[in-house]
Amino acid sequence: MTSHPPSRLLASLWPAAAALLLLVVIVPYAGGYEETRKTLIGILMDRWFASESTTWQYGAIVPFVVAWLIWRKREILMNTKISGSAMGLAVIIASMGSYFVGYKANNYYFGYLAIQLFVLGAVVWQFGWSWMRQLTFPWIVLGTAWPLYFLEDRLGFPLRMLSTQGVMAVVKLLHLPVVAEGTSLFSASSGEAIGSWMTLKVDGPCSGMNTLFALMFIALLFAHHQQPTLMRRSLLFMLSIPLAILGNMVRIGMLIGGCRLFGQDFAVGNHENEMSSYHLLAGLAVFVVAFIGLQAASRQMNRWCSRWKNQARKDRVPLPLNKASASTP
Repeated sequence: MTSHPPSRLLASLWPAAAALLLLVVIVPYAGGYEETRKTLIGILMDRWFASESTTWQYGAIVPFVVAWLIWRKREILMNTKISGSAMGLAVIIASMGSYFVGYKANNYYFGYLAIQLFVLGAVVWQFGWSWMRQLTFPWIVLGTAWPLYFLEDRLGFPLRMLSTQGVMAVVKLLHLPVVAEGTSLFSASSGEAIGSWMTLKVDGPCSGMNTLFALMFIALLFAHHQQPTLMRRSLLFMLSIPLAILGNMVRIGMLIGGCRLFGQDFAVGNHENEMSSYHLLAGLAVFVVAFIGLQAASRQMNRWCSRWKNQARKDRVPLPLNKASASTP
């Protein structure tokens, strides 16, 4: 099969690219609680480069990762038959419906959904389902770029409670002088006032939300390139959630140890230095623990699957006949 000329591909892409540019960059879309509407790209920039929260900052690299994933598929795509489908046009119409609803409701989440559906529809309409099958994973990765702020309120408090309870379970096993009150941790050494050397509040930034979605993004890429089947990729990806919680527990444990050994100002920070260097270093522990856990789980998964395949092969191999039993009387 001959490869497609780049000029033909560009001719097919420019109408969709122009429409996408109009919808994302030019049209003022939503303002949320603000008085003036912003474009979708303006909203994304505010979330991706927000100084008060690092939860969605990883989203700024997602478009580049998507472009890289598509580039890796270039040879396959150039030799994949182009067969546009009218179903793609139907998806584009649905995406425009979502875009309009979000515009009227002043809700940018519908705009995110509209762009995601528009990309799907444009690929299917211009190139066909064969191309879309090759681009399914980059399209899924693109979906991780959208900042879903409402999940922070839904997941933040449960994650704080899980992290606090998990740390306290370890603290009790080690008989450390620490007590919990809600999602706050206090030192409780005998002969000393409560909180004399540590008062640690497990607030939003310490709940694990700052790293959860970034870790899920990393796990998505890791699982796709480390495991060959959808089932194994999905299992490895889902491990990113408990690993994020475990990593955050390690982080909080490091802060408790730092407060005990070096003092709270050094381990956590103070009014002049809101977050100490040690505190920042402890934050990296979340990613280290998660990456080690993903790597170990992937290797163990490969071992189990290899043993299962070897056992299945042994079960299928017929036993050799005994010469005596095989001989006729």
